[in-house]
Amino acid sequence: MIDLSKSLYECLNDFDGAKGETRVIREESLLNPFKKLAKKMIYGGYFKVRMDYVIFIHTVEFYYHEEVGSEDVKIEDKIVYHRNGRYLRKMPDGSYKTMEVPFFPLMSLHSHWSGFDITFESSVGNYRASALVRKYSIYDLNAKAFLKLDTARKKSWPIPESEKTKFVGVFSWQEKPYIDTRSSYLKYYLNGFSLNNMESDIEWIDFPQIGDNDVFVLEKGRQNAAAHDWAYSGKSIEEHITEVVKSDFFKQH
Repeated sequence: MIDLSKSLYECLNDFDGAKGETRVIREESLLNPFKKLAKKMIYGGYFKVRMDYVIFIHTVEFYYHEEVGSEDVKIEDKIVYHRNGRYLRKMPDGSYKTMEVPFFPLMSLHSHWSGFDITFESSVGNYRASALVRKYSIYDLNAKAFLKLDTARKKSWPIPESEKTKFVGVFSWQEKPYIDTRSSYLKYYLNGFSLNNMESDIEWIDFPQIGDNDVFVLEKGRQNAAAHDWAYSGKSIEEHITEVVKSDFFKQH
């Protein structure tokens, strides 16, 4: 049972996979815990990156793949990046063997081609589970304003010809949250961490109370992954983010 009054780590730890006798029932059993976890991620806290940025989640997509089980019952989500069967190991005799991918520790951040996943895999349950941060808003702690990265008008900016092929875009700051839909662009904020310190420069800050805000299921489901409708966005999320930034809790953390 996922209790939203607990920390995100504890909520992810309480998730224990799909339940039921058939694949359909097992897939349906994931809807309630995924919706709860989405609410926790969207309204229950935020990422803090050093003293530079805060990242608020707007939309998450869930991915779930079971490594074992009968073929007619187990849930296979072949679009999952971090799973067995995606890589081969070449053996001394020249043959190839499927490589088993180690399970991530609970609540690891997984960087890949589509962006960043919050992972909650289980070596006991033999499943891969993760939530892709699909939409988000960045707050600049130094500028005390929301960041926007504009990449669409390269020809109109005074960039030297020698730099135009490498140029990404222009950062600007604004009072209201800018909801970025480019999940892969999170790499511009979640990077540059010390190798000399075992502690991560990224931390998840939990709110003491989650409030009455709710999430809704996206009508079109996951982007570019239509096999399952495990995608959730926050209702009135811009207003929520604005209130958080003005709160005493945010200023103290």
